[in-house]
Amino acid sequence: MNGRTIVLIVIICLFLFLLISIFLSIKGIKKESNRIKNKKDELVNNNKFIMERKDKYEKIMDKNASSLALERIVYKKRAIIYILIVLSSLALFFIFKKGILLILIPIAIIVPGLIWGKDASSYLKESSKMFNETVASILKEYDSNLNYYPYHGFKAKEYHSLYFAEPCNIYRSHDLIVNSKSGFFYADITIESVDDDDEGSSYHIEFDGSLARMNISDIGCTIILGGLSDKSFKNSEQFKIIKFENEEFNKEFTCFADNEMMAYKILTPNVMEKFINIRNSNVSDIDIRIINDKLYIRFEDTNGFDGGEENKDELFQSVAVLDKIIKTMNEVKLLIHDNLNCKDGSDTLDK
Repeated sequence: MNGRTIVLIVIICLFLFLLISIFLSIKGIKKESNRIKNKKDELVNNNKFIMERKDKYEKIMDKNASSLALERIVYKKRAIIYILIVLSSLALFFIFKKGILLILIPIAIIVPGLIWGKDASSYLKESSKMFNETVASILKEYDSNLNYYPYHGFKAKEYHSLYFAEPCNIYRSHDLIVNSKSGFFYADITIESVDDDDEGSSYHIEFDGSLARMNISDIGCTIILGGLSDKSFKNSEQFKIIKFENEEFNKEFTCFADNEMMAYKILTPNVMEKFINIRNSNVSDIDIRIINDKLYIRFEDTNGFDGGEENKDELFQSVAVLDKIIKTMNEVKLLIHDNLNCKDGSDTLDK
C-alpha cells in the first residue's frame, strides 16, 4: 500500500468521522429540544389553571386574529408585489446593462416602502397590541397582583452585577412581569457574544432564558450557586469557594460566598435538597444568586411572551413555566426565612 492510498484512506476516515459527528450533534440537539418541549407540554397539561381556561383564551385569540385577517392578506400580497418589483428592477438592469436603469433599483426599494410601510407598521402594532392585551388578561386572572410590561425588562447594569460570567456584547431583556406586593420580577434574557475576524462578525448565543427576582429577608451577604467554575474567583479577596457535606449538591452547584458562616446558615441540608430538586425537575438548567435582600434564579430555555395569535401553544407553555417559577421562588424564600427565623412569609404568593 503506497503513501497516496494511506493518505486517501485517512481523508475518507476523517470525512466519515466528521459526518457522523455532525449527525450525532444534530440528533442530540433535536433530542434535547424535544425533551424541553415535552417538559413544557407536561407542565401545561398538569396545570389546572390553564386547562380550565385554555378554550376561552384560544377563542379570544382566534377572534383577534380573524379581525385582522383582511389586513394580513393585503399585507402579504403587498410584500410579494414589493419583492417582485425589486427583483424586476434588478433583472432589467442586468439584462440591458443601461446606466439609466440603475436609478430604478433605489426607486423600486424606497417608493413602495414609503407608500405601504405605514400600513404594514400599523397592522403589526395592532396585532402586537391584541396579543399583549390577551397575555395581560391571562396573567391578571392567574394573579390580580401581576402586571405585564411587554417592552421592559431587567436593566443591563443589574444583570451584569449578578456574576453570571458569560461574554456579553449584546444584552436584551423584555416581557417584564411584576408583582410589587411580593417584590417579584420576571423577564426574558438573551445574551450574545460577537467574534470579529477577517471574514466578518459571528454571533453566538451564550444564554437564552429568563431571570426571576424576589425580595427576601436581608442576609447581609452574597451567595453564588452555579454558572461559574472553581477557578472563577481563584484570586478573589471577596469570595471564597464553599464546599458542603452533600456531595450531590457540590456536584450540581459551584458555591461562592463572601460570608462563609452565613452561607452555612442559609444553605442547610433541606435548602440544598430543595435546590437539587429544582434543578432536576426544571425544564432546563438554573443558576441561583442570593444577594443581601434579593433572591435571583436564572432559568435556561424558557420561552417568553412575545408571540402572536398563531403561537397559542407557546403562550400556554409560557404561563405554565411562569407558574412553576413563582412557586419555586416562594418555596425557596420560605426556606430562607425559616433559616433566619422569619416564619411569617406573609408577603408571598399563595398560589
